[in-house]
Amino acid sequence: MALLQLKEIQMQYNASDFLLDIPELEINENEFFGLIGESGCGKTSLLRTIGGLQKLSHGKIVLGGEDISQIKAEDRNMSMVFQESLLFPHMSIIDNVAFPLKIRGISKSNRYEKARLYIEKVGLKGYEDRYPTQLSGGQQQRVSIARALIHEPKIILMDEPFSALDPELRDEMRHLVKDLQAKLSLTVIFVTHQLDEAALLFDRVAMISQGKIVQEGTPSDIYKSPKTIEVAKFFGFKNIYPGEVHNSNFTVEGSSLTFPITKTHSKCVLIPNHALSRMKRDSTFTEVTGQVTDKNFIHGLIHFKIDIGSHGLHYYESMSSETPIHVGDMLTLYIEIDKLIYFN
Repeated sequence: MALLQLKEIQMQYNASDFLLDIPELEINENEFFGLIGESGCGKTSLLRTIGGLQKLSHGKIVLGGEDISQIKAEDRNMSMVFQESLLFPHMSIIDNVAFPLKIRGISKSNRYEKARLYIEKVGLKGYEDRYPTQLSGGQQQRVSIARALIHEPKIILMDEPFSALDPELRDEMRHLVKDLQAKLSLTVIFVTHQLDEAALLFDRVAMISQGKIVQEGTPSDIYKSPKTIEVAKFFGFKNIYPGEVHNSNFTVEGSSLTFPITKTHSKCVLIPNHALSRMKRDSTFTEVTGQVTDKNFIHGLIHFKIDIGSHGLHYYESMSSETPIHVGDMLTLYIEIDKLIYFN
């Protein structure tokens, strides 16, 4: 069920030609939704527009069936977690967390009771009387998350909240947020440009480019079927080659690679790693042979770069492979035709 609906959203920025243009977007109740894209693409602007921190010039934002387009940020029943923790330095942790209840007129005893509960949920039990300067960056963000959750908003907005943390802390915080979202049935909209965050956290994701949504779906679906070259490159694909179609065959420019094709207007082909194998499979394939020019390790996989003429072919395989490959070796790979992706 759709909790949040965006309809014909447009934001024009006077200082530039940039236009945020979102014809339609729906976010479901209890969903972990991601907004991804390169820096400056408009994802944070969209998040701030949803939260009421940027004035909407055209369109509607509907929350739970109510049009909130003109409602002030503080009245939208949302919370936002920023890149910086933005804690009050003169307040103890329990007072920071309890602050949203204080401004709502909740008694001190009741707000402290609830604050202790949420401080425990984020793993900071025993830290209630400390001050922000006595905490690490990761602990400060835990406090920010507890403060965002305490008044039980309908939606939590998160703007790259872990980008300033070191990799180990970042991973720890991702798992914390994912666990809280599942246990508390939260609706979260999360901005990031980190692919590993998208893969771990999101139920669905919208990729934004130049103020527009270029593809929406599950991270897995987008990875398997990117709609544009830009999406494919953002998701880390390397083997994207220009070429042309002639007599129902696509030929990669500057090489002898040719694939049968029915899409006559295709101008580029993507060869995903799952289409490559050192062994023939029970499918239609094209064979390619080249010299290994580079070898390194990336996220537990061995990455090979292979010279196939005017292009380098990137190939990844697990470290458990029985037959080692060395730089300088000639390597033959089999490309499964039905797993190729074409772009116009």
